[in-house]
Amino acid sequence: MINLLFFILNAQRVGMNIAYTDDADVDFARGMIPHHQAAVAMAQTQLKYGKDPVLRKMSQDIIKAQKTEIKQLQDWLRQREHAQH
Repeated sequence: MINLLFFILNAQRVGMNIAYTDDADVDFARGMIPHHQAAVAMAQTQLKYGKDPVLRKMSQDIIKAQKTEIKQLQDWLRQREHAQH
């Protein structure tokens, strides 16, 4: 289990290794997506292996919130891309 969490955190670090654009908004959105994806993966791992009801509820809430924010960030980036062309 610890190895799985290490793998998830390492994937987040790699995913956040973005090419910076000098646009703080774009860089923020692009960096937050892998950060949130890692949070979802960690929460899913907790649900698979964890037993504590408080942490299980927190994990469910994290998954719901982070998936919503990932979609918002992706939509914002798509709209921004279209606005610049």
